[in-house]
Amino acid sequence: MTEAGVLLEAMDRIERSGAEFAVSFFAPASKIEVWSAEGVLSILPCEGALLILRHDGPLLRVSHLASDQPSLSAALGKLIAMMPDQLMVADLVGKPGDIERVAQAYRRHGFAPYAQLVRMQRMGVPTMTADGVVGVELARAEDVPTLHAFMQRWLDPLSEQIQGVRELQEAVAASAVFVVRAGCELAGFLILEATGQSAVLRYWHVAGHCHGQGIGSRLMHAFFGRCASSRRVTLWVVADNVDAIAKYHHYGFSEDGMIDSIMVRRAETATR
Repeated sequence: MTEAGVLLEAMDRIERSGAEFAVSFFAPASKIEVWSAEGVLSILPCEGALLILRHDGPLLRVSHLASDQPSLSAALGKLIAMMPDQLMVADLVGKPGDIERVAQAYRRHGFAPYAQLVRMQRMGVPTMTADGVVGVELARAEDVPTLHAFMQRWLDPLSEQIQGVRELQEAVAASAVFVVRAGCELAGFLILEATGQSAVLRYWHVAGHCHGQGIGSRLMHAFFGRCASSRRVTLWVVADNVDAIAKYHHYGFSEDGMIDSIMVRRAETATR
Protein backbone atom coordinates (compact mmCIF):
# COMPACT_ATOMS: atom_id res chain seq x y z
CA MET A 1 0.00 0.00 0.00
CA THR A 2 1.24 3.49 -0.83
CA GLU A 3 1.81 6.14 1.83
CA ALA A 4 -1.31 7.91 0.56
CA GLY A 5 -3.23 4.65 0.97
CA VAL A 6 -2.02 4.22 4.56
CA LEU A 7 -3.13 7.76 5.42
CA LEU A 8 -6.51 7.41 3.73
CA GLU A 9 -7.08 4.12 5.55
CA ALA A 10 -6.31 5.81 8.88
CA MET A 11 -8.67 8.64 8.01
CA ASP A 12 -11.44 6.18 7.19
CA ARG A 13 -11.31 4.88 10.78
CA ILE A 14 -12.54 8.21 12.17
CA GLU A 15 -16.28 8.41 12.81
CA ARG A 16 -17.76 11.16 10.61
CA SER A 17 -21.48 11.03 11.36
CA GLY A 18 -21.53 13.22 14.48
CA ALA A 19 -22.40 16.90 14.52
CA GLU A 20 -18.96 17.78 15.94
CA PHE A 21 -16.95 16.03 13.22
CA ALA A 22 -14.11 18.31 12.09
CA VAL A 23 -11.43 18.08 9.39
CA SER A 24 -8.62 20.39 8.32
CA PHE A 25 -6.68 18.16 5.90
CA PHE A 26 -7.60 18.45 2.22
CA ALA A 27 -4.38 17.54 0.36
CA PRO A 28 -4.79 15.38 -2.76
CA ALA A 29 -3.10 11.98 -3.03
CA SER A 30 -0.42 13.42 -5.34
CA LYS A 31 0.80 15.84 -2.65
CA ILE A 32 0.65 13.15 0.02
CA GLU A 33 2.95 10.99 -2.09
CA VAL A 34 5.39 13.87 -2.62
CA TRP A 35 5.54 14.68 1.10
CA SER A 36 5.89 11.01 1.99
CA ALA A 37 8.75 10.57 -0.49
CA GLU A 38 10.47 13.56 1.11
CA GLY A 39 10.04 11.98 4.55
CA VAL A 40 8.20 14.98 6.01
CA LEU A 41 4.76 13.46 6.61
CA SER A 42 3.62 11.42 9.61
CA ILE A 43 0.43 10.63 11.49
CA LEU A 44 -0.57 10.50 15.16
CA PRO A 45 -3.59 8.19 15.57
CA CYS A 46 -5.63 8.76 18.74
CA GLU A 47 -8.99 7.62 20.05
CA GLY A 48 -11.57 9.36 17.88
CA ALA A 49 -9.02 11.59 16.15
CA LEU A 50 -6.11 11.56 13.73
CA LEU A 51 -3.44 14.25 13.54
CA ILE A 52 -1.57 14.61 10.24
CA LEU A 53 1.86 16.18 10.79
CA ARG A 54 4.06 17.70 8.10
CA HIS A 55 7.54 19.01 8.82
CA ASP A 56 8.15 22.20 6.85
CA GLY A 57 11.63 23.42 7.69
CA PRO A 58 11.54 24.51 11.35
CA LEU A 59 7.72 24.34 11.39
CA LEU A 60 5.40 21.47 12.11
CA ARG A 61 2.14 21.85 10.22
CA VAL A 62 -0.71 20.24 12.12
CA SER A 63 -3.92 19.04 10.50
CA HIS A 64 -6.69 16.97 12.03
CA LEU A 65 -9.59 14.64 11.47
CA ALA A 66 -11.71 14.28 14.62
CA SER A 67 -15.07 12.78 15.45
CA ASP A 68 -15.71 15.38 18.17
CA GLN A 69 -14.11 18.23 20.09
CA PRO A 70 -13.01 16.22 23.17
CA SER A 71 -11.20 13.75 20.91
CA LEU A 72 -9.47 16.59 19.05
CA SER A 73 -8.43 18.27 22.30
CA ALA A 74 -7.06 15.00 23.68
CA ALA A 75 -5.07 14.38 20.49
CA LEU A 76 -3.58 17.88 20.59
CA GLY A 77 -2.66 17.38 24.23
CA LYS A 78 -0.85 14.17 23.32
CA LEU A 79 1.05 15.94 20.54
CA ILE A 80 2.10 18.84 22.79
CA ALA A 81 3.32 16.41 25.44
CA MET A 82 5.49 14.72 22.81
CA MET A 83 6.86 17.96 21.28
CA PRO A 84 6.50 20.78 23.84
CA ASP A 85 9.12 23.04 22.25
CA GLN A 86 8.15 22.58 18.60
CA LEU A 87 6.93 25.59 16.58
CA MET A 88 3.54 24.50 15.19
CA VAL A 89 1.13 25.96 12.64
CA ALA A 90 -2.47 24.94 11.99
CA ASP A 91 -4.73 26.04 9.13
CA LEU A 92 -8.42 25.89 10.09
CA VAL A 93 -10.52 26.18 6.94
CA GLY A 94 -14.28 26.68 6.74
CA LYS A 95 -17.09 29.08 7.52
CA PRO A 96 -16.28 31.50 10.37
CA GLY A 97 -18.85 30.02 12.76
CA ASP A 98 -17.67 26.45 12.22
CA ILE A 99 -14.01 27.37 12.68
CA GLU A 100 -14.52 29.11 16.00
CA ARG A 101 -15.52 25.95 17.89
CA VAL A 102 -12.51 24.06 16.48
CA ALA A 103 -10.19 26.98 17.29
CA GLN A 104 -11.18 26.68 20.93
CA ALA A 105 -9.54 23.24 21.12
CA TYR A 106 -6.32 24.64 19.64
CA ARG A 107 -6.32 27.65 21.97
CA ARG A 108 -6.56 25.35 24.98
CA HIS A 109 -3.19 23.91 23.96
CA GLY A 110 -1.30 27.15 23.44
CA PHE A 111 -2.14 27.98 19.82
CA ALA A 112 -2.88 31.65 19.14
CA PRO A 113 -4.40 33.40 16.10
CA TYR A 114 -1.70 34.55 13.68
CA ALA A 115 -3.42 35.53 10.42
CA GLN A 116 -6.60 35.00 8.48
CA LEU A 117 -6.97 34.27 4.79
CA VAL A 118 -10.13 34.70 2.76
CA ARG A 119 -11.01 32.69 -0.32
CA MET A 120 -11.97 34.50 -3.50
CA GLN A 121 -13.38 33.11 -6.71
CA ARG A 122 -14.54 34.04 -10.15
CA MET A 123 -16.63 32.01 -12.55
CA GLY A 124 -14.92 31.62 -15.91
CA VAL A 125 -12.00 33.69 -17.17
CA PRO A 126 -11.89 36.76 -19.43
CA THR A 127 -10.50 36.62 -22.94
CA MET A 128 -6.91 37.83 -22.89
CA THR A 129 -4.93 39.33 -25.78
CA ALA A 130 -1.44 38.10 -26.64
CA ASP A 131 0.17 41.50 -26.06
CA GLY A 132 -0.74 41.28 -22.37
CA VAL A 133 1.79 38.49 -21.77
CA VAL A 134 4.89 40.01 -23.34
CA GLY A 135 7.96 39.00 -21.35
CA VAL A 136 6.18 36.17 -19.53
CA GLU A 137 7.53 32.67 -19.99
CA LEU A 138 7.17 29.23 -18.49
CA ALA A 139 9.72 28.43 -15.82
CA ARG A 140 12.44 25.92 -16.66
CA ALA A 141 13.81 23.10 -14.53
CA GLU A 142 16.95 25.11 -13.81
CA ASP A 143 14.78 27.89 -12.35
CA VAL A 144 13.63 25.77 -9.40
CA PRO A 145 16.44 26.72 -6.97
CA THR A 146 15.95 30.42 -7.81
CA LEU A 147 12.18 30.13 -7.42
CA HIS A 148 12.57 28.44 -4.06
CA ALA A 149 15.00 31.11 -2.85
CA PHE A 150 12.65 33.84 -4.15
CA MET A 151 9.75 32.38 -2.17
CA GLN A 152 11.84 32.06 0.99
CA ARG A 153 12.87 35.71 0.68
CA TRP A 154 9.51 37.31 -0.08
CA LEU A 155 6.86 35.04 1.49
CA ASP A 156 5.82 34.57 5.11
CA PRO A 157 6.26 30.84 5.83
CA LEU A 158 3.62 30.93 8.56
CA SER A 159 0.78 32.36 6.46
CA GLU A 160 1.93 31.33 2.97
CA GLN A 161 2.96 27.71 2.68
CA ILE A 162 6.19 27.77 0.69
CA GLN A 163 6.43 24.89 -1.73
CA GLY A 164 9.33 22.49 -1.38
CA VAL A 165 11.85 21.87 -4.15
CA ARG A 166 10.17 18.67 -5.31
CA GLU A 167 6.74 20.32 -5.44
CA LEU A 168 8.22 23.15 -7.49
CA GLN A 169 9.89 20.67 -9.82
CA GLU A 170 6.56 18.98 -10.45
CA ALA A 171 4.79 22.31 -10.99
CA VAL A 172 7.45 23.38 -13.50
CA ALA A 173 7.20 20.03 -15.29
CA ALA A 174 3.42 20.52 -15.52
CA SER A 175 3.87 23.96 -17.17
CA ALA A 176 2.16 25.53 -14.16
CA VAL A 177 4.75 28.20 -13.31
CA PHE A 178 5.04 31.52 -15.14
CA VAL A 179 7.96 33.87 -14.59
CA VAL A 180 9.09 37.34 -15.61
CA ARG A 181 12.82 37.98 -15.61
CA ALA A 182 14.82 41.12 -14.96
CA GLY A 183 18.20 40.35 -16.42
CA CYS A 184 19.50 37.26 -14.66
CA GLU A 185 17.03 37.59 -11.77
CA LEU A 186 13.35 36.75 -11.33
CA ALA A 187 11.15 39.83 -11.12
CA GLY A 188 7.95 37.90 -10.46
CA PHE A 189 6.25 34.54 -10.71
CA LEU A 190 2.82 32.91 -10.70
CA ILE A 191 2.03 29.30 -9.82
CA LEU A 192 -1.27 27.65 -10.63
CA GLU A 193 -3.01 24.31 -10.22
CA ALA A 194 -5.55 23.19 -12.81
CA THR A 195 -7.83 20.19 -12.38
CA GLY A 196 -10.60 19.50 -14.85
CA GLN A 197 -12.67 22.67 -15.20
CA SER A 198 -11.31 24.29 -12.03
CA ALA A 199 -8.12 26.23 -11.43
CA VAL A 200 -6.38 27.58 -8.33
CA LEU A 201 -4.06 30.57 -8.32
CA ARG A 202 -1.55 29.40 -5.72
CA TYR A 203 1.05 32.19 -5.77
CA TRP A 204 1.23 35.55 -7.54
CA HIS A 205 4.19 37.63 -6.40
CA VAL A 206 6.38 40.42 -7.74
CA ALA A 207 9.70 41.32 -6.12
CA GLY A 208 9.41 44.44 -4.00
CA HIS A 209 11.85 46.46 -6.09
CA CYS A 210 9.95 45.59 -9.31
CA HIS A 211 6.52 46.91 -8.33
CA GLY A 212 4.86 49.41 -10.65
CA GLN A 213 6.22 47.91 -13.86
CA GLY A 214 3.12 45.98 -14.97
CA ILE A 215 4.71 42.63 -14.13
CA GLY A 216 1.79 41.43 -12.03
CA SER A 217 -0.67 42.32 -14.77
CA ARG A 218 1.30 40.37 -17.39
CA LEU A 219 1.48 37.34 -15.12
CA MET A 220 -2.28 37.48 -14.54
CA HIS A 221 -2.91 37.71 -18.29
CA ALA A 222 -0.76 34.59 -18.79
CA PHE A 223 -2.68 32.82 -16.01
CA PHE A 224 -6.07 33.58 -17.56
CA GLY A 225 -4.79 32.44 -20.95
CA ARG A 226 -3.58 29.15 -19.45
CA CYS A 227 -6.95 28.60 -17.70
CA ALA A 228 -9.17 29.64 -20.61
CA SER A 229 -11.29 26.48 -20.30
CA SER A 230 -11.74 26.69 -16.52
CA ARG A 231 -15.25 27.34 -15.26
CA ARG A 232 -14.18 28.32 -11.75
CA VAL A 233 -10.99 29.94 -10.47
CA THR A 234 -10.16 30.32 -6.77
CA LEU A 235 -7.38 31.79 -4.65
CA TRP A 236 -6.55 32.65 -1.03
CA VAL A 237 -5.38 36.06 0.14
CA VAL A 238 -4.48 37.52 3.54
CA ALA A 239 -7.64 39.16 4.88
CA ASP A 240 -5.99 42.48 5.80
CA ASN A 241 -4.05 42.82 2.53
CA VAL A 242 -6.36 45.54 1.22
CA ASP A 243 -4.24 46.31 -1.85
CA ALA A 244 -4.12 42.67 -3.01
CA ILE A 245 -7.86 42.19 -2.48
CA ALA A 246 -8.55 45.35 -4.51
CA LYS A 247 -6.42 43.95 -7.35
CA TYR A 248 -8.32 40.67 -7.28
CA HIS A 249 -11.61 42.58 -7.37
CA HIS A 250 -10.26 44.36 -10.45
CA TYR A 251 -9.78 40.98 -12.11
CA GLY A 252 -13.31 39.87 -11.31
CA PHE A 253 -12.79 37.87 -8.11
CA SER A 254 -15.06 38.14 -5.09
CA GLU A 255 -15.05 36.67 -1.59
CA ASP A 256 -17.04 33.43 -1.24
CA GLY A 257 -17.37 33.29 2.57
CA MET A 258 -14.67 30.70 3.30
CA ILE A 259 -11.76 31.60 5.55
CA ASP A 260 -8.49 30.02 6.67
CA SER A 261 -7.72 30.87 10.29
CA ILE A 262 -4.00 30.33 10.82
CA MET A 263 -3.02 29.51 14.40
CA VAL A 264 0.54 29.28 15.70
CA ARG A 265 1.98 27.68 18.80
CA ARG A 266 5.36 29.06 19.84
CA ALA A 267 7.35 27.32 22.55
CA GLU A 268 8.06 30.54 24.42
CA THR A 269 4.36 31.51 24.63
CA ALA A 270 2.79 28.07 24.95
CA THR A 271 0.89 27.16 28.04
CA ARG A 272 2.68 24.68 30.26
